[in-house]
Amino acid sequence: MLRALFAGAWWTNLGKSGHGFTCCQQPLLDNMDSTLKLRIDYVPVRLALPTSAHLLLGEMPNSARPHWASDHPGLGATVHLF
Repeated sequence: MLRALFAGAWWTNLGKSGHGFTCCQQPLLDNMDSTLKLRIDYVPVRLALPTSAHLLLGEMPNSARPHWASDHPGLGATVHLF
């Protein structure tokens, strides 16, 4: 994929704040602070295309247990085709 000039959509957004970590919350999903520390989920895009990548962290309402909806946040990207 690298030879074909594909990259993860998160890295094509210059100036993006945050690390874009996508893994992993605690097994019971009950940790109050995020424990995401790895990047293992990607949306591959060609380097020449401008994109907008988003992480949906999935926090549940304060009264809900577990605190997180999943151990991985949702990952989405908007890709502009020419």
